[in-house]
Amino acid sequence: MRAGQHFALRYPLVDVKGNAGSLIESGNWAASRYTESRLSKLTSILFGDIDKDTIVEWRDSYDNTKQYPGVLPSKGFYNLCNGTSGIAVGLASSVPQFNLVELNNALIKLIQNPNIDFDEIYCAPDFATGAVLLNADEVKESLRNGTGPACKLRSVVEFDSSERALIVKEIPYSVYTNTICGQLEKIIESEENPGIERFNDLTGENPLIKIYLTKKANPDKVLKYLYKNTSLQYYYGINLTMLDRGKYPRVFGWREALQAHIDHEKVVYRRGFEHDLNKMKFRVHIIEGLLICMRALKK
Repeated sequence: MRAGQHFALRYPLVDVKGNAGSLIESGNWAASRYTESRLSKLTSILFGDIDKDTIVEWRDSYDNTKQYPGVLPSKGFYNLCNGTSGIAVGLASSVPQFNLVELNNALIKLIQNPNIDFDEIYCAPDFATGAVLLNADEVKESLRNGTGPACKLRSVVEFDSSERALIVKEIPYSVYTNTICGQLEKIIESEENPGIERFNDLTGENPLIKIYLTKKANPDKVLKYLYKNTSLQYYYGINLTMLDRGKYPRVFGWREALQAHIDHEKVVYRRGFEHDLNKMKFRVHIIEGLLICMRALKK
């Protein structure tokens, strides 16, 4: 279900019919009997050659009854666009999300000129849930080196004077509105309440929280307080620890990550073309045999 959530993946890999969950809380999708799923159009393109002997290495499952690919033979860069976050034995990984078009253009430039300047191929993170990146220069250096200061993300909030309400329209990636609402409840009940009267979570496909203020509250001061004391401002770490050729963990810089993907695609495309070529050669061999038979019959 998570692979079908537009707010979890920049480009969902699964089409879901039914309730695939929302930004209100994690894991709140419907039971499997109420949902249907299939690979998205994008995923079908990414793995279009999966049956053409493009898998270089197969590995045994834990009980040695089945095998799975050591590296999936994807023809696209969804793993970079969608990012990832996880912890394994002795290492952690935190890759931000990026815009597919910008990333594609960067890959084209790197293919055409392997020595191109870093600034020409750099792409700033672009998260599925929006929000504003406050420390763009620090993030750029973090991606250049593969690790460093995290993305500092701030929600997009507008003030509606007619309702005297702060309207939250975009939130930092990986934050759910239930978390923010729980923090708002504590603030309202505390003695340090800067002027929040009540709030209403109207989140559907997109985040929407209305925070109603008292008549005497200063909207700017309340908003600054909320950015400081709630998840309306949050961080997403940068640690490009990934498996080199599907085997050895290492920290990739931005340029190295793009080049590794280009090298991967070269293998996938070449093996796919070789499969098609061998299939054609086999077909030609059969046709030549049929022609010999036809000539013999004429005699």
